[in-house]
Amino acid sequence: MSVTPAGTGFPAPRRSPRRGIRRVGSVVAGVAVLFGAFSVVLVPQATAQPATSTTTLTAEPPSPTFGDPVTMTATVTCAGAQPGGTVDFTTEGGSLGDAMLQPADPDTATASLTVYGLAPGSHSITAYYGGDASCAASTSDLVVVTVAAEESGPVTGSVDITEPTTLLPGTIVLGSVNISGEGALNAEGARIIGAVTATGGVGLRLCESTVLGRLSVSGMDGVVQIGDTDAGIPCEGNNIFGRAGFTDNTGYLELDDNRVLGSVTLTGNTTTISVPPDNPDATEVAANTIFGSLGCTGNTPPPTNSGEPNTVYGSSTGQCAEL
Repeated sequence: MSVTPAGTGFPAPRRSPRRGIRRVGSVVAGVAVLFGAFSVVLVPQATAQPATSTTTLTAEPPSPTFGDPVTMTATVTCAGAQPGGTVDFTTEGGSLGDAMLQPADPDTATASLTVYGLAPGSHSITAYYGGDASCAASTSDLVVVTVAAEESGPVTGSVDITEPTTLLPGTIVLGSVNISGEGALNAEGARIIGAVTATGGVGLRLCESTVLGRLSVSGMDGVVQIGDTDAGIPCEGNNIFGRAGFTDNTGYLELDDNRVLGSVTLTGNTTTISVPPDNPDATEVAANTIFGSLGCTGNTPPPTNSGEPNTVYGSSTGQCAEL
C-alpha cells in the first residue's frame, strides 16, 4: 500500500542517497569539455615557424690557375628576418670549410671563405645554410670552378717549372723536378726518378706519387700539400725514397699520410694562410711513417698532428717531439 502526502493522492517521490557532485570528462586541446555543470576551453600555444631563406653563391675567380686563391661568397636572404649562423661550403661531397654570416641588410647576410690549393680540373661547389631560430635552412645552386694548369706527359730529363703545371696520372719523369719563380706543381699518381726541389714558387700538391730522391721545399709562398686523405678534395699519401726538408716557407704546409725513407725536417716555416676544414691555423704533420728522424724548429705556430700521431723509427725532437 502506497503512502501519499496528505491531500494530493500522488505517491511520494523516491530520493536517491546523496552522492555529491561528480564532474566527469576528458581533456582535448582546443576543445570545450564538460565537467558536470562547468566547461573548460584549452587553446594550444602557437609555435612560430622559421621564415623561408634563399642562398646564392659566387666564386672569384671562376677560372683560376693552380696555386691561385679562390674566394667563395654565400648570400643568404630571409623573409622578414636577419639570418644568422654559419654556411658550409662543399665540393664533390667533401667540406671545404665553413664561415659565419655577417649582416648586410635587415634581411640579408653574407659569408665568405677563401680556399687555396684547389687541384686542377673542374669543381662543383655548393653553399649550405643550416638555418637558425628565425630562418629556415637552404642550399645554393652549384657553382663550377675550373682550375687551369699546363699538362705534361712522359718526360725524359729534368723538368724546370716556372708556371702552374700538372703531371698527369701515370707520368714518369726520368730526372729531377725543379720549381721556382711563379711555378706551381700538381702531381697525382706520378713517378719521379729523381729529386723534387723548390726554391720559391706559389704552390705544390703531391698526391699518390713516388719520388725516388729527396724532397726539398724552401721559400715557397702558397699551399704545400704533401698528402692528406681527409681533405675536402682527397690527396692520397706518397712514397718518398729520400729525405724531406721544408724551410722558410710562408702560406700553409701539410705533410700527411706519407711514407718517407729518410729524415724529415721543418725549419722556420710560417703559417699565413688558413686552410679549413681539417687544420686552419698551423703546419700539419700527421699520420706519416718516417724511417728516420723528425725534427722541427722555429716554425710559427708550432706544427700539430691534429690527433693523428706519426710513426717515427728515429728520434723526434724540437717542436715535433710529441707528434
